[in-house]
Amino acid sequence: MTAELADREPPPRWSSPAFSAAARRRFLLVLLCLSALLLLLATLACAFGSVPLSLASLWRDDASGAAATQARLIVLELRLPATCTAALAGASLAVSGLQLQTYFRNPLAGPFVLGVDSGAALGVALMLIALPAALAADPELAMLSDLGLSGAAIAGAAATIALVLMFARNVLSDATLIVAGLMLSLLLASMVSLLLHYADPFRLQAFVLWTFGTFAGVPWQRLPAYAALACAGLALAIWDARSLNALQLGQLTASTLGVNHHHCRRRIIASTALLAGATVAYCGPLGVIGTAAPHIARGLLRSADHRQLMPVTAAVGAALTLLADLLSRLLANEGTLPLNAVLAVLSAPVVIAVLVRSNRSGW
Repeated sequence: MTAELADREPPPRWSSPAFSAAARRRFLLVLLCLSALLLLLATLACAFGSVPLSLASLWRDDASGAAATQARLIVLELRLPATCTAALAGASLAVSGLQLQTYFRNPLAGPFVLGVDSGAALGVALMLIALPAALAADPELAMLSDLGLSGAAIAGAAATIALVLMFARNVLSDATLIVAGLMLSLLLASMVSLLLHYADPFRLQAFVLWTFGTFAGVPWQRLPAYAALACAGLALAIWDARSLNALQLGQLTASTLGVNHHHCRRRIIASTALLAGATVAYCGPLGVIGTAAPHIARGLLRSADHRQLMPVTAAVGAALTLLADLLSRLLANEGTLPLNAVLAVLSAPVVIAVLVRSNRSGW
């Protein structure tokens, strides 16, 4: 194939076979069950917290009008935006993990394992420490501060993915690639630690609290910006669903089927950087959910077709984050438990099971 043909991106000649009737029924059943689960978890997340509420009492016009008004304020201004953020963050990290696992053809790939979270965290640390104190204190520049944090996290995530891709060209072993990703993550975390050593106590405390992870830091005013970044990343991922199906057969086979590997790689970098970078910037590092959610989706669907896997993986990721957010509030005596710790407890067993299975047979 000539260089001219390799650089062009012809219309994909490859398409997945039509869903069988059984596969379509299973997909619709799984999606319906997950939708019901998401609705239940979202309702519980709005109802339970440090202040117990009865959702049925929110709309009553009785003598306890002041209590009902306070309850509406808690639900509509605090818990509802946090619930929306949790669902969006879970879907974003899960889809980014699915893309990385397919592209690298590695069952343990994900934003956390390959160091993408650490790259985004380094960008956030640079902004938190280098941001002038006046910028952080001036409420009129709060939007600029948000954009700076988001941009730094996305740039850090994109740079990390690019480094992993460069290294992957010369690595044939999946285990070596995972070890390289973990070492890169350790290197970036060490750089963050060095930066924090020179930070003032106020910024150090802000960064430590950010590392715990939270969905409560995205009120309605900040949610549209995060949703726009996440939706852009999800749109890019959906655009590449057919190309990802072809990449499962190998890069050479995908090229013969009309998939331009170079263009697809750039879209995957952009999509994963938007999804993981924006989520880390707004919610903090959220652990291995991006590695675990795609495997749960595959187990439910028993299918490798990304046209089905994309929405199911997004729903599974959203369900995991909503469940973790709910547990972090219910299991704490006061306040909330660190969100990334709860997510790790939910996700780590899945990753361990995948590791044991992949050690017995190829993925």
